[in-house]
Amino acid sequence: EISALALLSADRMAVLQSKLLSIVDHKKQVVLQQISLSDSSWSLGSNPDGDWLAVGDNRGKISVYQSADVGDFVLSSEASVHQGSVTSICFEANELRFYSAGSDKKLFSTHAQGALQPLDKGRSSNHDKTINSILLGKERFFTASSDTTIKSWAYAGGQPVTFKDCNTKLTDIAPILYRDKPCLLAVGTD
Repeated sequence: EISALALLSADRMAVLQSKLLSIVDHKKQVVLQQISLSDSSWSLGSNPDGDWLAVGDNRGKISVYQSADVGDFVLSSEASVHQGSVTSICFEANELRFYSAGSDKKLFSTHAQGALQPLDKGRSSNHDKTINSILLGKERFFTASSDTTIKSWAYAGGQPVTFKDCNTKLTDIAPILYRDKPCLLAVGTD
């Protein structure tokens, strides 16, 4: 069962299946590399250039992998970041940082290079339940949660704006155009 996918550089794609991370050439449809993981992992993110990967497991550990010059991905660093499973990972657009969320209801921002030292982005403004999805926007980024809310966060800080009219436990969000205007599509459990 595939739990997450991420696009990579050079026509590659990362495919996460519980305890196995596969790097595949999606044009040639061939497996280039397989990495065995010690714990079940359900979240995966790649940077926009596609040469860095972050994998979050069910114990709160995040492992970061790097690929230099389209070679194999090698472990760069790893650390226990969350208490409980990592539920979502999303790399920032312009920096080598990623946001991560976990069943501990925390939202962190972490630099991918070097020792993983997460910064508490949510502080006292976290969701009441697990964040299931993180989505980057142009001026803000968004989180969707099982608490039936979407939060809109400024990249530079400040308090998030909370949208409470979702009426379902949210599992994912995606950007769409509706009548030529940018909107969020929210997916719920019911």
